[in-house]
Amino acid sequence: MDMYRAALSLKPGMVDALCNLGSLLQSTGQLQQARDCYLQAIQKKPTCALAWLNLAGVTKSSGDAATALQYFRETVR
Repeated sequence: MDMYRAALSLKPGMVDALCNLGSLLQSTGQLQQARDCYLQAIQKKPTCALAWLNLAGVTKSSGDAATALQYFRETVR
């Protein structure tokens, strides 16, 4: 995680680093921090299917299936 945070400190808008950091955070149960990473990635690149997909997954894991479905739909837009 430290390497992704270091990369983001140098270049905050790196969508790939945001998605990867989000995935690591999600895998360690840090769902809100993961969600924040995915939302930042989407803010920088609204067409990033991976960010939408990961956001849908973390949202579903948080128990909000209806919102997760909306995010899954964004993946294929």
